[in-house]
Amino acid sequence: MARDEMIELVEGVDDDVDILGAIEDLVGAAARPAARGGARGAATFRGMQIRRAPPVMSSMPAGVQTGPTGKILPVPFSVANFTGAAVIGALTARPQMPVRGKRLILNATGDTAAAQLIANGAVVTSIMVGAQPVFPNAGAVPVTAFGPTATDTQLLLPNAAPGIEIVINVALPAGPGADNVTISATLFSEAVS
Repeated sequence: MARDEMIELVEGVDDDVDILGAIEDLVGAAARPAARGGARGAATFRGMQIRRAPPVMSSMPAGVQTGPTGKILPVPFSVANFTGAAVIGALTARPQMPVRGKRLILNATGDTAAAQLIANGAVVTSIMVGAQPVFPNAGAVPVTAFGPTATDTQLLLPNAAPGIEIVINVALPAGPGADNVTISATLFSEAVS
């Protein structure tokens, strides 16, 4: 944008205020070394020294491979299959890069109408990231709360370093007998460093 166009944008501003000059000073400040007394390579803005913020320290030990920080990645889990009298199971994942879970999607299906009724009553009894529980108290949350079409289900799980196991414990209201109930999970997670 040309200087004349910028001036048109700020018409009506008090003539004593040099907005464009201040912007030019600020933009150019990063390239100007500090005047007398400043740190070598530091920049100045209107006589004030500008210092860069120190880098954020990584929460991962040295040598740990990190992923594309800030990207949302799907973390797949093992599948829990229930037959006969089985009513409890666990879905596990062991990410190979540091992640922080944001959105959990669970799907419970039955291979018959009766098994689907049992699947609809499935509950999550706990979620663990390593040894750290995610639920603030004991209890159960319906699997449907984390269904593919559920809304307002954003989570902010603790960071999971590479190799740390994430476990979702689930339970059915009754065993499916000769039928089969399957519960699957995906945790959309942010790659962290």
